[in-house]
Amino acid sequence: MPLDIQEDIGISNVNGDTLVMTRDDVIFEKIERILTSEGLVFDWAETSSEGIGFLTLAKYRLIIYDQSKRSWKITGLIRYLNRYLDHIRIVALVRDQISGENALKCGVFQYLIGRNFDEKQLQTYISSIRVDTDDFLPPVDQVMETDPHKSRQEDLLDELHHLGLTSYK
Repeated sequence: MPLDIQEDIGISNVNGDTLVMTRDDVIFEKIERILTSEGLVFDWAETSSEGIGFLTLAKYRLIIYDQSKRSWKITGLIRYLNRYLDHIRIVALVRDQISGENALKCGVFQYLIGRNFDEKQLQTYISSIRVDTDDFLPPVDQVMETDPHKSRQEDLLDELHHLGLTSYK
């Protein structure tokens, strides 16, 4: 288990289902209100390394990923999610329309613009994901080749390390 999550949260408090990735407290509180009203459990990661740690500990169906303070660029995390965990839907918070269109091209499910995004729009995205239940479940076979002597978590950490997304080893 990643040490930062162990120290801050503890494994028994990891919820799974939805992962919110933002450093902005105001954005987090807004998203928290919406997720709570929708009855979803969620975890909050402030950094990509924390997000990766959460991905190794629990199954997520939705990630809300904040890149509203800069122009959109595909990150190693997004590449990894698209390649190995493509059942997870990503809603990106971006700073403008062009960044949103770029995010869609990179495999993001939907995007919201700015920290003052429309809350009803996020609720609509969550509802549309819920309706598509077959697509919302993790795949039976994992795409990643696994070593039978390693746990799924070890395989995931090895791949993340290979991609340069984590220093855990």
